[in-house]
Amino acid sequence: MDEIWRRRKAELGSVSLLPALLLFLVCIRPSSANDHAQMAEKSVSSCDQSQHASRPLSAPYASRIGTHSITVSWTPLNCTDVLYIPQWTGPSQDGVWTEKENVTEPTYTVENLQPFSLYKFRTWSVISETYACSPESPLYKTEPFGVPSSPVIERAESTSGESVEVSWSAPESPGGIIVGYNLNLTAQAHVITVTTGGDVFCTLFYPTLHNTTYRFSIAAVNREGQGAAAKAFVTTPARLEQSGGHWVFASRLNSLRRREEKADFFTAADCLSDQLIKRNITGVAVYQASNLVYFSEGNQIWEKGAGNLTDISDLRLIHSAQAEVTALSVDWLYRKLYYISNSKVYICKLDDCSSAVDFNLSLASTPKTLTADPYNGWLFLLLQDGIHRVSLPEDFSHTGNLIHVVKMDSVSDFVVSYPNRRLVFYNRTDRTLSAVSLDGSMPVTLYSEIDHNAQSLAYEDGLLVLTDGKKVYKEVRKGQVAVFIELSMDCNILESSYGGFGNLCFSGPSSQPCPLPRRPRALQVLFGSDKAAVRWTKPEIANASSPSAWQNWTYSVRWSVNGSVFKDITNITATHTTVPDLQSNQSYFITVWASSPGGHSHSVGFEGTTLQPVDDAPFIAAASDKGLSRQEMDSFSFLQSLASTVKDVKDMDWYNGTIYWTDSSGHISWMELDDLSSGPEVFIVPQTMKADAVAFDWLGEYLYWSCNTNMICRGAKSGQEAEVFLITSRKLKACS
Repeated sequence: MDEIWRRRKAELGSVSLLPALLLFLVCIRPSSANDHAQMAEKSVSSCDQSQHASRPLSAPYASRIGTHSITVSWTPLNCTDVLYIPQWTGPSQDGVWTEKENVTEPTYTVENLQPFSLYKFRTWSVISETYACSPESPLYKTEPFGVPSSPVIERAESTSGESVEVSWSAPESPGGIIVGYNLNLTAQAHVITVTTGGDVFCTLFYPTLHNTTYRFSIAAVNREGQGAAAKAFVTTPARLEQSGGHWVFASRLNSLRRREEKADFFTAADCLSDQLIKRNITGVAVYQASNLVYFSEGNQIWEKGAGNLTDISDLRLIHSAQAEVTALSVDWLYRKLYYISNSKVYICKLDDCSSAVDFNLSLASTPKTLTADPYNGWLFLLLQDGIHRVSLPEDFSHTGNLIHVVKMDSVSDFVVSYPNRRLVFYNRTDRTLSAVSLDGSMPVTLYSEIDHNAQSLAYEDGLLVLTDGKKVYKEVRKGQVAVFIELSMDCNILESSYGGFGNLCFSGPSSQPCPLPRRPRALQVLFGSDKAAVRWTKPEIANASSPSAWQNWTYSVRWSVNGSVFKDITNITATHTTVPDLQSNQSYFITVWASSPGGHSHSVGFEGTTLQPVDDAPFIAAASDKGLSRQEMDSFSFLQSLASTVKDVKDMDWYNGTIYWTDSSGHISWMELDDLSSGPEVFIVPQTMKADAVAFDWLGEYLYWSCNTNMICRGAKSGQEAEVFLITSRKLKACS
């Protein structure tokens, strides 16, 4: 809406009409310099007021810039009795203009400024009882000096226990260009050091230890050196006990197998008979929420219950591609299946995979494998030259651009550590297992000098299982040394099988997590007398995530009175709600939080009071190019049209069902909203008195309007004569 006015009721009382009317019509808002102008010494002027107005001041310009001072100059007025009042504003002043003294010369040095900070200037000129203000100067930055102050830590938290995510804002006093930040995460037996660039304001420490209290410190660095550090403490959560077992899935030639990771050596694997599958299995993916496993062989994709592979009653063919399917991956949050066939990537729905759609990616080589990551909103592909990523498609017509994140032609296989936002991959050249962030930065070596040349791997919650094709191995830790032992995947413990192993993956309660939302933002509440409208914006997406990351949050709103819960509204899918049945003139505390199957966010709060009950409920009237509309005080929407024909409105007033407004012609119109058929009446304003802001005197039946920047005019509503009512030396601004 272009202009908004709150409906006002006329109240008669002991207050005189004229002061109340003028206060309603205009606000005279001189800056703090105006007070100085009024105190300026009066002297005989060689310039009259008209000359003062015709000779406006030029904007100040910097003639010298230091580390703690800026000298500004301006073109002087050709007057002998002029006073100048230099003003400036900068950081930590929130736009408030500061001045210290009046000067007579057209130059001034401002002292005690912060180094490497932006300031702007303006100048007031005072002649006799009149004054004028110059335009504002450009922004000028003081020279660098000293080390920066400490950054401001905004968040330090751990969700998975394997990583700590931190974010911060720049130092208030940078002292110079911030070239980077030095970060340390320190525990009694564990230290992680990270360095970021000066334009980076978040990072993730990985890997961390479960159930450990860390001290986090961060210091900014400029060209003078490192500044003071800000510190905070964060405790990682304990490792969750795996209820339901942690299963390892693998394929061997044309046989699908699974085995519990903690099972002893004499426990046979659960196997799908190789008599049913004619060709070698090329891909395996688990859908944990439905306890299903998908696998591909030849050009076919099968679905099978994961709880008992020997039971073939639930084996189901879900898709037949035109060419061989070489890899597949399940998107467990958006319920989609991705697969590679004929050197292309295809997508279909898990509920109905009969019609697959080409992802339409431009690929330089045939993908070896792929992983869908709805937790962070990415699809990762392993090509000949390394790992690439693209945003998950928001619909089936999406076209994405690949980004090369791991540039290495020796990657054999990779997995995504979803909550830790890390890519974990095996480098066959140096036989190391490394982790990088989702954009390929911040590399960390997890295991070095691995004795087995991994062709396929599974890595989750610090547990590593890999295969060299001949056998499957599980990592166990002997003190600080990683040792690999064989993990038997034999269907019969009396008949060992070797060779043909691949397509490893885990299945467990934490294998396919649901994101934990951050707190909602921008909470707003509009109170009526017996209800209130509440709205907010969606939580910010997590660092390193794409806009395609799963964000199907639900919200809860709680109303409390004096610490006791008054009302809870849950499972809200929109970002707004209306709360009925409130008590009038009652103070409430409102909290809103977001939820997912993964848990709840922190809450955001708001405190306010319902209105007194009234017979004639107040509302807001507003004008736009669609006409006049009304909005109830406890609503965010303009739901009712008042006058669709009134579209050209500069300012308006309201009294007793009649709306008064000015338009671009400068005339004043009014109309009774209860009788729109007769059309508006018009007060023709003289050309020299064009109306801007308008107010109606309901006692004297006069219209008052601002007819210049320093004049108020008036005219009787019943006539067409206008007169200048008030002239002031100060600029008038309309009150909204």
